[in-house]
Amino acid sequence: MSRKSNIDIIKNLQKTGLSENEAIVYFYLIQHGKEGTYVNDLQKHTKLERTTIYSILNRLIENGIVREISRAN
Repeated sequence: MSRKSNIDIIKNLQKTGLSENEAIVYFYLIQHGKEGTYVNDLQKHTKLERTTIYSILNRLIENGIVREISRAN
C-alpha cells in the first residue's frame, strides 16, 4: 500500500471519531489481523511513546474497537 493511501485511510478513520494517534495505532493493528502485535512493535512502527500507546490501546479496548488477547508461552 502506498504512503498516500495509508494517510487517506488514517484520515478516514479520524472521521469516525478517532484521534490521529488512535487512528494510526488502529490502522497498524488491523494491518496485522488476528496475528496481533506487541506494544514494542507498535512503538517501532508508529514512533509514538510507549505510555501513549498504552493509553490509546486502553481507550480502544474500552470503546470495544479492539480486544486484548493474552498469549500463552
